[in-house]
Amino acid sequence: MKQIVLKKLHKKILQVMQERGLSARDLAQKSKIPYTTLMSILHGISDTSVSNFSAICEGLGVTADTLLEGIIEVKSGAAKDKTGRSPKFLIVLISIVKVTYCMLYDIAADKAVNAVLDFPLRCGDEADFFIDNVVAAVEQLSKELNHPVAIKDVAVFASVQQFGRKPSREKIQNKGSKLFCRFYLESDAVTNHDAFFGSKNGICVTINTGDIITYSLDGGKTIHALQGYGFPISDSAGNYWIGCEAIKHVLNVLQGEEPSTLVSDRILAQYNNDINFLSRVANETPQEAYLKASSVVKEFFAHQDKARDIVKQSFELLYEEVRFIDKKTNTHLPIVITGELAYLYEGFFDKKRLVKMEGQQSAILLAHGLTKLKQLVSDNHQGEINEGRALPFA
Repeated sequence: MKQIVLKKLHKKILQVMQERGLSARDLAQKSKIPYTTLMSILHGISDTSVSNFSAICEGLGVTADTLLEGIIEVKSGAAKDKTGRSPKFLIVLISIVKVTYCMLYDIAADKAVNAVLDFPLRCGDEADFFIDNVVAAVEQLSKELNHPVAIKDVAVFASVQQFGRKPSREKIQNKGSKLFCRFYLESDAVTNHDAFFGSKNGICVTINTGDIITYSLDGGKTIHALQGYGFPISDSAGNYWIGCEAIKHVLNVLQGEEPSTLVSDRILAQYNNDINFLSRVANETPQEAYLKASSVVKEFFAHQDKARDIVKQSFELLYEEVRFIDKKTNTHLPIVITGELAYLYEGFFDKKRLVKMEGQQSAILLAHGLTKLKQLVSDNHQGEINEGRALPFA
């Protein structure tokens, strides 16, 4: 039991040191404890005396309660209720394909800073990996604020991919709730729909790696999800579908069934004109191959017929789903197209039904996330916020 407590205390001290940007030598100097003594405490080798513990707290600039919270069970009524703590900072993370748009908001200063960070947030990821990325986002954005930010003072709203992975999502939720002041996870499909339609009825088509279509008939109270990230069975658009069709085109060219194009030539060049190499990559790491091929289609979309044909073909399949909604609801709802590939598809949709987006997608999503997080914090909601609200598949 003693070793467990020492180990937990060691981790807590290291966490606070990291939040404050302190090295072990910095803390030794601030707390006036010999460096070798401090290191033995940090590694859980030796006990800390009351005087050393008090000095460490002073060096870190925290109270003893802060370090002991969660380590030693306090049974008196004076125990601090973590869920009742008011956040000092709000962070919104909107994950799209391989990047995450982030906004850190300092409540007292009424100041926000933004960044685009090179990692995705997916509920299919390991909980520690997911949480580490959120912590890294807080640390990076805190530098922009030029203000130290303690993790325990941060409320988090994360719009995430692969929300349907419930077992791993629950692990992420549990870890996040223990570490941060508040921690909310929401499906990217719901976030997109809410951000662009709010309390209005409509169809939201999100096209990223795959595609997902949501619609609402009761002002956003119920959001139905028609599609999902299940390539190739349930996706009819997105980077994966486009890339797969582009590789099929390459194979047809090599078999003499289609004439060569800039698309086929460029994809083959990526693999040194070695069809066996392309086939092996497509079999062993298909998603990587699809993404690489889709980048070629996007490159030539504006001035190459084959690239446009591939996108138009996927649009026709996608629009079949819209027609299904039209028939099911017996109405023609307005449509918003969002996601990384929205620009490829805008020209194919009926302009009379298409809702024009006011501003950049990322800015709209971040502003919506911040508004929602402020409301959640104000209402003091706990945990996940939309489970069961969006159907996995209609």
